[in-house]
Amino acid sequence: MRLVRRRETGKLFAMKQIKKGDLTGRKRKIVMRERQALLDIDSPNVVTLHYSFQTVIATFHLNFLNFIH
Repeated sequence: MRLVRRRETGKLFAMKQIKKGDLTGRKRKIVMRERQALLDIDSPNVVTLHYSFQTVIATFHLNFLNFIH
């Protein structure tokens, strides 16, 4: 996990990068279930999945982090 900031808005996101070479069989299913669960769950205790994209090398998941001070 990495903390990243969107340039246009300055919002903070948690970015999870998964190397495609590591996604074989069972691991791929687990990642897809995790992605779907983040899309389906609507809870203030679970981060919301806002973006998910792929490159040739990796898959990325970005979750918006809403910090309360």
